[in-house]
Amino acid sequence: MNPRENPDTGSGRSSGNKREGRRILFWAKVAVSILALFLIFRGADLGSVSGLLARSRKLPWLAAFGFMILSQAISTRRWQILLKVLDFGLAWPRVFRIYFTGMFFSLFLPTVVGGDGVKAFLVSRDWKKVPLAIYTLLADRTVGLMALGLFALAGLPAVWGNWPGLLVKGVALSVLCLYLVVVTLPYFSAPVLRLSRKLREVPPERLFAWWDKKGETGKAWLLSVLVHLCLVVSHVCLARSLGLGLPVGVWAVVYPVTAFVAFLPISLSGVGPREAAYIYLLGFSGVSGEAGLAFGIMWFSIVLASGLIGGVFYVFGGQLRVRDAV
Repeated sequence: MNPRENPDTGSGRSSGNKREGRRILFWAKVAVSILALFLIFRGADLGSVSGLLARSRKLPWLAAFGFMILSQAISTRRWQILLKVLDFGLAWPRVFRIYFTGMFFSLFLPTVVGGDGVKAFLVSRDWKKVPLAIYTLLADRTVGLMALGLFALAGLPAVWGNWPGLLVKGVALSVLCLYLVVVTLPYFSAPVLRLSRKLREVPPERLFAWWDKKGETGKAWLLSVLVHLCLVVSHVCLARSLGLGLPVGVWAVVYPVTAFVAFLPISLSGVGPREAAYIYLLGFSGVSGEAGLAFGIMWFSIVLASGLIGGVFYVFGGQLRVRDAV
């Protein structure tokens, strides 16, 4: 008998416990998002928020949406480069479709990186190399975080004196530590990476492929800079839509910090904590809580609209089916 079908076996109980654990974790994250939104909306003047949204200009919103789509198109090229290093030979149009399909699933899977599991499945099924596909996504996220940190450092002078000193120092120290860890990773990472069950299946010679091929990794990093430049500009456009005339440098640091909060595996797709972060950080620049909430809602509308494009690729994408991945 298949152990999975026998609840009396250790394997069956273990599988059932894991599923139950994932279910509990999922609903805990839903609860965090709901609680955060409840507290945010309870403390806001909803009439003022709705008025700000009604008076917002639509053309800057469309520009913000356009820069979001451009950033994701560049992201697909970045991921294609990282995939090629590990011998995944996919054409850019297919990577584009897979990437946007992952964005669609990230809308309702836990945290904003929940769609990465879907992307790993869709990329790897032809090669049967799921661990390597997951590793490329880990590299993709890491390169993206490094470029994100660069913008955070560049934007810190714009909030110097407004933000609490501890927060400014924390952001700067976090970015410096990130670069230090990534640069020195080959010297100590093998035992750490082996802690992951999936990454234990990655051939040892592949663990440091991106450090060995610095040219390709450098291209991916430069593309990440372009990605986050587009996203900072997207924030600026959205601010113009609401009439928020903050300096570009403020958005250069607000966006990375809120993105990091959304990445934390404590909520459903970052909803709730992300909006709270916008309200908190923009408040130091004199933005009211209602305006901060309006901005958070508008940014979520951008994320939602871009994710729904991925839903179109999923529905009409032919072989892009992910039933076995979720």
